[in-house]
Amino acid sequence: MRRTRSTWKNDGTIPKMTGAMLLVLPSLLFSTSIGYLKMKHQANKGSKIFNKQLQKQGLDREQAAALTKLYLQPSRISTYLRF
Repeated sequence: MRRTRSTWKNDGTIPKMTGAMLLVLPSLLFSTSIGYLKMKHQANKGSKIFNKQLQKQGLDREQAAALTKLYLQPSRISTYLRF
């Protein structure tokens, strides 16, 4: 049987789907936020080690800071929000 506009309105599937998505959305946002914050924390720890090792191998502070900035760029939220 083919659905027409009148059966979609009377069926009530769209409000049910919307309600289900609204119930799941807070837990989804919470879990992705926690995952992002963990990843960001690990990236910051790694950048400190990376910067120290670059300076230890003879790079000056400015060059090490520029390379560390490039190292941290993939962990920025703006990278993930670009479409």
